[in-house]
Amino acid sequence: MKPSPPNGDREFISVVIPTRNRCGTLEECIAALSLQTYPRDRFEVVVVDDGSTDGTRRLLEAVAARFPFLRHIAIEHGGPARARNAGVREARGPLILFTGDDCVASPSLLEEHARAHRLERNVAVLGAIAWHPDLDVTPFMEYVGRTHQFSFPIIEQERLSVSFGFFYTSNISVAKDLLLKAGLFDEEFTDAVYEDAELGYRLWRGGVRIVYRRRALTRHRHAVTLNDYIKRQVRLGKAGALFFRKHPELAQTLKLEEAASPEVRESFYDSALRYYYAVGIQEGIESAGVRAADPSAFLVPFDDILKKWSATVSDRLLRALKHERGKCAALWERLGREERLRKELEETIPRLEERNALQEGELRHYRDFADRVKATVPYRVYKSIRALLGRD
Repeated sequence: MKPSPPNGDREFISVVIPTRNRCGTLEECIAALSLQTYPRDRFEVVVVDDGSTDGTRRLLEAVAARFPFLRHIAIEHGGPARARNAGVREARGPLILFTGDDCVASPSLLEEHARAHRLERNVAVLGAIAWHPDLDVTPFMEYVGRTHQFSFPIIEQERLSVSFGFFYTSNISVAKDLLLKAGLFDEEFTDAVYEDAELGYRLWRGGVRIVYRRRALTRHRHAVTLNDYIKRQVRLGKAGALFFRKHPELAQTLKLEEAASPEVRESFYDSALRYYYAVGIQEGIESAGVRAADPSAFLVPFDDILKKWSATVSDRLLRALKHERGKCAALWERLGREERLRKELEETIPRLEERNALQEGELRHYRDFADRVKATVPYRVYKSIRALLGRD
């Protein structure tokens, strides 16, 4: 049985980190947590080794000897969702902070998360994520960092109620009991795509709000390239289909109909052609008089990715969307009928109560009149005569 936090500390934080074959960044990640301004007796770090084959276990054993706050467990490879679930179950803190094995925490990270939970209950606290200063941030990384990967310009505008789609497990904390109530991560998501947003959606449906705290900062030490990100987007699309099957009401949020449109493909072709025209312009300016490099060196085999994107697939997706829309429309129609009946009842009940009150008033009036008649002399004489005649 795992020991409880000291004195039942409600602000004791368990930092859960899934890892797989990332010895190069994992040690720096743990070392940064050892430099926290938050007291060491008020947090622990639980690292879950998701079937690593690069010596991660030996590294964790060596690091744990230096940092007593570190605990680590090993599981068979099953993906980050399964690894995080194992970490949550192992954690002894009432607060869980998720971060990545390629994230380097700022010194006040845990303190800022604890402060946010002190101010509000029933929330998930999302911290800021920036590129690590040692990385050579390319124009593509700068672009993807503010749009597809993190989207903090949008988050800044929604700080007090952030969309469930921004449940970023690189830097987010939430109460353990809320995670258990929501059912933890869905382990059918075996890649690091959409498994976090899907849990965020279930938490949101359960009334948990995401709030953003920019001072809770971690730095992401993981360079990305266009080629890598294209492959990630394919995985994201596959996970999006799984997300849709589990929650068909999110078809519009997941932009499935947009993905099925031929306009997306044509827009891509247009952008690619304009981009490589710009490459030629740049080469022509920078290497005037010098033979340009082979243009094929710049090309990415996008057609290989798109070759399965057929009209048949698009039609099937559109049919599924129409089917789900039909079910939603029928549900809304039924709810509308029930709402109309409820309103009619609410309007009818006061009228019936008013009518009953009038009838009760009339009944009291007749009873009072009868009592007054019975008290009169003629009525008493009438009753006496009927008694003498034997008719009562």
